[in-house]
Amino acid sequence: MEEEGLFFNSCGNWIKNYLQQQQIQLDTFLKSEAILSSEKPIVVVTSGGTIAPLEKRLVRYIDNFSTGNRGAGAAESFLEHHCHVIFLYREGSCCPYGRFFPKHCLEILHTYSLDGDHLSDNGKLIVPFQKLAKATEQSRILLLTFQTVTEYLYALRQIALSLNPFGKRVIIFLAAAVSDFYIPESELPEHKISSTISQSHEEDEQSSQSSFLLRLYHVPKCLGWLKSKWAPQAYVVAFKLETDANVLLEKAKHTIDKYGVDVVVANELTSRYEHVQLVNQQQQVIDRYSNDKTIEQVIVQNILDMHQRKG
Repeated sequence: MEEEGLFFNSCGNWIKNYLQQQQIQLDTFLKSEAILSSEKPIVVVTSGGTIAPLEKRLVRYIDNFSTGNRGAGAAESFLEHHCHVIFLYREGSCCPYGRFFPKHCLEILHTYSLDGDHLSDNGKLIVPFQKLAKATEQSRILLLTFQTVTEYLYALRQIALSLNPFGKRVIIFLAAAVSDFYIPESELPEHKISSTISQSHEEDEQSSQSSFLLRLYHVPKCLGWLKSKWAPQAYVVAFKLETDANVLLEKAKHTIDKYGVDVVVANELTSRYEHVQLVNQQQQVIDRYSNDKTIEQVIVQNILDMHQRKG
């Protein structure tokens, strides 16, 4: 746990303000009558990619390609099963039902049609918006945002610790694409990195003008802390994405063995929207292809079944 202390004690006061704002929303949500009077699962869905800043006053950063579509779709499906959802997502990425909205304003012209002096969309946008509004009003969903990998890990720890009193009722569905590398805050420059900076007097003139070196550190793996310390009774679902299908199952099983998570959703990059494999602690592999349902609906149904069987 020494690595945990090093990471979580290395950030400035800015993170405290971020966490305080989220804790107020989280406490209000968890104390709602809808939560306290229900026995339905409380599901934390993490979604979208994290960024690794290159400066304290953020201009440049390292990012990944995650859109948050899978996490948003899974959250919608959990809501359809009457679960309570805490949706921790990258600001600007897909949110539940929001993925139905046009990404560009001009696409709205193709979505709406004129009905006299009124606009009509045949329910394409209004119905998803109504579903989200209703779930929010009924305290069945709480939307929390992050941007950086540091904010994500702090927020995940805070949420997990806050959910401890709910024990086995909690499912943590880790669909976010977490950065593998970052630069600690203590090593970040205060201001924007100059585009003409020279790094070393030992380099030849041409090399110093055409290259810039970064020292990146591994982001600590929090799955073990999550299962052993933050939320030991929660049912934890991790994700494993690979570009090589030949190593996918081996790495998924390794994640279970090393960190003790309950299920790994294993998917290969090019087929991830049609086919996934669910690997559990019994080393059971369940192949799931999409059919009349979305792949997220298939994943969520199986996760809820597994969670219920485990009790």
